Amino acid sequence: MIEGRWVIEGAEMGGAPMPMNELSGSVMVISGDRYDVSGVDRGRLVAHGGDRWDVIGEEGPNAGKTMPARFRLAGGKLEGVYGMDGSVPAGFDTAGCANTLKIVFRPG
Repeated sequence: MIEGRWVIEGAEMGGAPMPMNELSGSVMVISGDRYDVSGVDRGRLVAHGGDRWDVIGEEGPNAGKTMPARFRLAGGKLEGVYGMDGSVPAGFDTAGCANTLKIVFRPG
C-alpha cells in the first residue's frame, strides 16, 4: 500500500542524479486516490493494476497534465518513476531514458 506520508530522499532523471535543492524536505501525502506534494502540487492517482498508475495533476505546476507512472515499495521506501513525456516508463531504471524521472521517498 502506498498510502501515507513520504519524504523525498533522492531523484534522478535519465540515470543522472538531480540536485536536491528544489526537492529537499518536500513531502508527498497519499490518501485514497489523492496526492499532495507539500501543498504545491495536488491531484489524483489512478491505478491500472500491478505497479502501473497515472498521476493526474489538478493544482500547481502539473495541473492539467497526466503522467504515466510506476510505483513500488522496496526496502521500506517508495519508488516512483514518471514518464514526463507522456510515455509509460518501461521499469524503474532511468538510464538512457531522458524523459523519465525517478523519485525515492522514505516514510515520514
